[in-house]
Order: sequence, then C-alpha cells, then structure tokens
Amino acid sequence: MMSLPHRLLPLLVWSAILAVSRASDPKLVDKAWDDASMLLVQESYTKFTTAQEVKGGGAREIEYGIGVNLLNLQPKTVRNINRAEAIFTRLIASNPNDEVGIASLYYLARLEQIHRNDPNVPKALQLYAQLIAEHPDHFYAQSAIAKVAILKLCATPTTADKRQALAEVEKLAHLLKEPAARCNFNLVVSTACIQYNLGDEKALRYLIEADTIGIPIQFSEANVLIRIGNLALRLGKRDIAITYFERFLKEFPRSTRAFTVQQKVKELKGAKS
Repeated sequence: MMSLPHRLLPLLVWSAILAVSRASDPKLVDKAWDDASMLLVQESYTKFTTAQEVKGGGAREIEYGIGVNLLNLQPKTVRNINRAEAIFTRLIASNPNDEVGIASLYYLARLEQIHRNDPNVPKALQLYAQLIAEHPDHFYAQSAIAKVAILKLCATPTTADKRQALAEVEKLAHLLKEPAARCNFNLVVSTACIQYNLGDEKALRYLIEADTIGIPIQFSEANVLIRIGNLALRLGKRDIAITYFERFLKEFPRSTRAFTVQQKVKELKGAKS
C-alpha cells in the first residue's frame, strides 16, 4: 500500500506529514489523495465521497479529505465553504490533538483568511494563534507563523502601526524550528520591510538568513540574490553586493538579467580599485 503522508496536503502544502488511520477501502482513499496531489479536485472529491458512502459513515481521514476539496471545488460556492467549515469544526471538536484535528484547525484558519468572499482576518489570526499556542512544533503551526506575519503586516494602515506589527511578528521568530518555515518567514518579513519602508538593514539581515537556510524554488533564489545585492549596494555594503551579484552570475548565467548584473559588478570592482 502506498503510504499516505506525501499526499495529505492537496493544493497548499504537500511536504507535511499527516499519518492517520486507514479507511475500509484504502486503495480508493489513496487514489483520492493521488488525484488531489495532481490538483484534480473534482475527481478527488468524488472518490472521497464514494469512500464515505462505502464505509457507511465518516472516517476522520475521509471527512478531512472532503473538507479540503470543498475549499477548491469549482465553481466556488458559499455552501461548499460553509460545509468545509462545518467539517473542520466537527473534526477539531471530536479530537483537537490528533493529526487530522491539527490539520483541520490550520485549514479552518485558511478558510477564514482566503476562501471567504469577505475574508475574516481577525478570525484567521485567532485560529492561527490557537494553533501556534497549542502545537508550536507541528508543521502546520510552523507554517502558520508566516501567515500571521503576512496578515499582521498587511492589515495595518500606517507605518507606525506596521512597525508595531513587525515588533509583534518578530517575537514569534524563536518558535521557528522547521528550516522551510523559517525561510518563508524571513522572506515575508524582508519583503514587508522593503515594501513598507521598515528598514533596509533589517530586510538585508532577513534575506541573508533566508539564503543561508536555502531558497526552495530556483526562480525565487535568483530574485533573492538580486534583492540582497541591491539592498547591500543601497546601504553602501559594496563587498556584500559583489558577493551576491557574483553568486547570481555563477548560478544563473543565462538569465536575462545577467548582462546588467555583470555591468554592476564591473562598476563596483572598478570603484574599489
């Protein structure tokens, strides 16, 4: 039997591990997760629904699968979103501490954040905060920290408010144990620092830390190297700028930006001599 963990996060996060009990027709459930992993939402939903009917009840894994797919069925309807909310709420109430209960809390927060016609940001923040407080080391809680950072930094209207939000968000950094989650958090915070003028020095520090951890997507890595180089240049840190621009040229020599970066490196090295 193919193991479940690599397919239990359709549509959002595929690398998390969610080990749950098997249904009475495990092959059908496996196929449902396979469909979900390929973004075949309708097919996945149909298989989960069939598995639920065959079982004659609602195994937690099957209910969870139905709930996640309801968030993404097309066309998206208020009825389906409300059904997903009811499923996640029921799964949390019956057992908030098993893998399905924890995952359901995460998706309930996501539901309020991005799946409502009118997103409920305070409710999403409350649910993410609950997840982080109750299961701080769990993959979903680790992922939630970056979501909290995005919501808090984007929702506040003024620079003063954003500085306060940044201070609150930075207090969560010590909870980050998963490298990928920490990298994502660093990228979110650095972007906010640049976009909202919250400090180039701080943005540079977060970007360098993200690069040290390892950027998971090559295209994003290229952008990060360029962003570090430009920030360092703006801050007068010529050696850092040269280091990251040269890394970009070495790792992405065929990029359309390579010629421009080469010219910058020549100018910087010429200014040093």
